[in-house]
Amino acid sequence: DIPIVMKVLSIGSDRKLFEEGSDVRQRIIEYGALFEELHIIVFSKKGFEKKQIAPNVWMYPTDSRSKLFYVFDAIRIGKLIMYNAKFKHSDSVISTQDPFEAGLAGWLLKRATKIPLQLQIHTDFLSPYFARESLLNRLRVCIAKRLIPRAEGIRVVSKRIQNSITNTLKISQSKITLLPIRVAPELYAPESNSD
Repeated sequence: DIPIVMKVLSIGSDRKLFEEGSDVRQRIIEYGALFEELHIIVFSKKGFEKKQIAPNVWMYPTDSRSKLFYVFDAIRIGKLIMYNAKFKHSDSVISTQDPFEAGLAGWLLKRATKIPLQLQIHTDFLSPYFARESLLNRLRVCIAKRLIPRAEGIRVVSKRIQNSITNTLKISQSKITLLPIRVAPELYAPESNSD
């Protein structure tokens, strides 16, 4: 039996969450209704404040000195959240907005806490055009290829991305959920695999 997730720690970089009335903020509030608690860490520099945007939804800026500290600050904040909110392996999950910097923070938190990890993939990073865009994107491809096999679940937003991952990385279809952005996600926490 796969337990339904009650507590979610999400890691991402969408600072529009801090804007009252933004579409992304409204969508997150709706997502929050599916869970007991939803905690969102947002990669950000100084100038943002922790906020509770619904009875069970909280946002935490990393409040970092520079982009170089996003991952480390997210890990520090994530450990505190999961400790204080009493996250358990049986009913909690870490979900990251991407399999790159956010995914790295999520995977390191998973290693530290044993909470299952779900990676969300919104872009076809295995397309040759993605890596050609920049050196940073080439590094991101390397990170994603390493992290994706180590996650308990993968969420993709299109069939094209799903096919790209299964064909190139040989990831089992059973680990992948196809869920377009506008549809509220149902997150599950399968049994954790050891790394």
